[in-house]
Amino acid sequence: MDTIIVALVDGIVVPVTGTIPFLVSSGILLGLFAALWAAFGLALVRDRAALDRAWLRLRRWPIVVQAVVWLLFLPVPAGLWIWRRGWPAIGRLTLIAGLAGWNLLMFVPRPA
Repeated sequence: MDTIIVALVDGIVVPVTGTIPFLVSSGILLGLFAALWAAFGLALVRDRAALDRAWLRLRRWPIVVQAVVWLLFLPVPAGLWIWRRGWPAIGRLTLIAGLAGWNLLMFVPRPA
């Protein structure tokens, strides 16, 4: 069992965690999440049912795929989850805007 865990960590976790600092410092993750939030905002303005369809599509995927999506893109699926709640619209929009702002702020490249 130890061999399997070491192989998984050395083969998957180490290479992935090694690329994250580059993706953040180069602004690639900022651009990616800005595009995702822009699409979210566009759907809010043009076709709110698209957000519901995106949530339902995500929920139909296998649980392992859902877990990976939630892990890699946590703020956006969380925004979809918030949107699907029965809370007042102003509260949902405020939470989603705060989440998007926080998410983008975290990925602004900073000097080392």
